[in-house]
Amino acid sequence: MVFAGTRTTPVTLAADNLTVKVGDGKPELKAGTFGRRDRVQRTASREDVDRAAAAVLAGEVVAYPTETFYALGADPRDARALEDIIAMKGRDAGKPLLLIADSMAMLQEWVEAEPAGLELVAQHFWPGPLTVVLRARAGVHKALVGPEGTIAVRLSPHPLALALVQRCAVALTGTSANRAGEPPPCTANQVRAAFSLQEVGEILDGGETPGGPPSTLLDLTVEPYRILRSGAVDQERIAAVMRLL
Repeated sequence: MVFAGTRTTPVTLAADNLTVKVGDGKPELKAGTFGRRDRVQRTASREDVDRAAAAVLAGEVVAYPTETFYALGADPRDARALEDIIAMKGRDAGKPLLLIADSMAMLQEWVEAEPAGLELVAQHFWPGPLTVVLRARAGVHKALVGPEGTIAVRLSPHPLALALVQRCAVALTGTSANRAGEPPPCTANQVRAAFSLQEVGEILDGGETPGGPPSTLLDLTVEPYRILRSGAVDQERIAAVMRLL
């Protein structure tokens, strides 16, 4: 299976006080801006990304910023790490964890097939706060798979999320870094207040995230498509794009 829209060239993305160049090896960090929160000083360095990636690959859970909130990241191939996230959050085990990837190509390990509309959705909304429900490949851990055999994925535009995923060379879990029933965090300090060092060994501090609505959840495994959760990408924009099919 070959996914359309695979990223093969380096892409430079900006954060409040750093730019992360992804796609050709180590991220390059330098001055830049991200979104509208120029006043926020981001403190993460290349070494911070390296340390967080090493923790993930050692089976630990880390926290990192996304375009909405901070997320809990773990290696989706590591069953114990996935179970740790569910236990930490107090999350219903039947509620699957979503994945964040750095490219369409990275999704091939997790997604069974490319449904109608995925290429169009990717062109218009990725990277961005739109999580898409697709068919999961056989063998994917049950913590990631919904009752209908589906998996939720997205590409994040946040430079630190991209840098971490690329350094790990695997998609990462992207569930919000809060306990069930608590508000999702927009700062590293809020993550520290919610979880102990034993639970979250590394926090990739990217300053304050935009917050606001969560990512929109779009199911492309059914026809017509369904919006399972309203969020940052409004339904009218999705409908306008889907009419192009």
